[in-house]
Amino acid sequence: MGSEQRLEHGHGNRGSEESDPREGCGCPRGQVGSPCAGLASTTRFLPPSHALAPCNPGAADRALDVITRAMAATVPCDDPKQAELHHLPFTGVGAIMMYVAYGVGLALQKGRTFSVPDRSMLGWAPASCGGGSPRCYLEPFSSCSIGKATGTGGAAGGATGALGAAGRKPSGPEDKKTRRELWLTPAVVASGVDSFFAYHSQIMRYTWRLNTRWAAQAETVKRNAGWPNAAEGNFTTGSTRTKIIAMHVRHGDACAAKRRTQMYGCPQLAHYMHVAFQMRARYGAATIYLATDDPKVETDIRDNTTYPGWTILSNPDVNREWYQPSAWHKYGRNHKGAGAKHRSDPQFQAGFVEKRLRAGDGDPERLGAEAVMDIELLSGCDMFIGTLSSTLGRTAFEVMAGRLGYVPPFASLDRHGWFYAQGKCREGGNETKVSCPKPTWISGKTHGGA
Repeated sequence: MGSEQRLEHGHGNRGSEESDPREGCGCPRGQVGSPCAGLASTTRFLPPSHALAPCNPGAADRALDVITRAMAATVPCDDPKQAELHHLPFTGVGAIMMYVAYGVGLALQKGRTFSVPDRSMLGWAPASCGGGSPRCYLEPFSSCSIGKATGTGGAAGGATGALGAAGRKPSGPEDKKTRRELWLTPAVVASGVDSFFAYHSQIMRYTWRLNTRWAAQAETVKRNAGWPNAAEGNFTTGSTRTKIIAMHVRHGDACAAKRRTQMYGCPQLAHYMHVAFQMRARYGAATIYLATDDPKVETDIRDNTTYPGWTILSNPDVNREWYQPSAWHKYGRNHKGAGAKHRSDPQFQAGFVEKRLRAGDGDPERLGAEAVMDIELLSGCDMFIGTLSSTLGRTAFEVMAGRLGYVPPFASLDRHGWFYAQGKCREGGNETKVSCPKPTWISGKTHGGA
């Protein structure tokens, strides 16, 4: 029996339907379901509704506090022994956040703080916003905020820091030869978090803190989309709160790359909605936040004859036509700036967004805002349907889990579960010998997935 079928009726984070809901958290670290299975092999997880609660109440917030205090520590920022400084690769926003999380995890492991330089996210943020770094959208990652002041004000403007003034050369976490295995620090283990997924989701929760400007923008998008409970704040909990399904339908470049579709497929809307109906039956969730690059999906999901009884929310400001392969092919035919090496790249041919941006096609400010809003709103939901080979989807899923404090119900329609793509990891602290489950389907680069 495959893991998808086996886990559909699993007990999840807490007990089975028949057991005391205070019990049943006995799966080994990094595993869920009934029978227990690793997240790397779990493609569908629909536990009973009473299981939607942390096994160790308060542990998530305690772990977040450990990370926050460590990154806020005052240290000599120009000292490479006390502060990690990393370049970011020119890739998608979700992948960038995975590299950031790796840097934070490495810094925690070494007892250091972490930051990135200005102009490290120019593919998605103009230099006038946060120095072209993640600070355009997010709070600084540590007290060693190294960007130069840009005059834009607030966290988005950054602050002059000693690391930049010292002229230190950043290292790159994308170099597989220099990556180190990550594990939970003793302080995190003491907080009650003992699985690597739970730890990593708290790192993602910490790094994904919108600054004042973009937090306000997110609230505006939510109101315009008709988001329920908007007046209660971003992420309230409780039985009276409207439960929302996060649905990330990535088509566009992901379905245009032949090798990627061979690995992950290209699931259609009907497959997503099949799971959505199951979630509605089990959890009473009748509201979907849809993040998609496909205008046809945006239209079809609102067909009340085919999909009756749903409230559909989406970002009304997204230009989905731009993401279509036909738009790239029209631009690419006339683009003379790319050399033969780029033109022969399958991702360039398929029109992966970061390749289009590097070729000068698209507005980084607009595309960055669209990606950030999708991650923010997806992660503000209660359950997830998407493809975990997508780093944007995986980022949103982890931030969601970090905020909720448990593994939420999810379905990954690309036949693959959650995995850690930045290197090796251990489920517990540095004293454990338990390695994270390894996804055997990954070999080398993940062809746009990670």
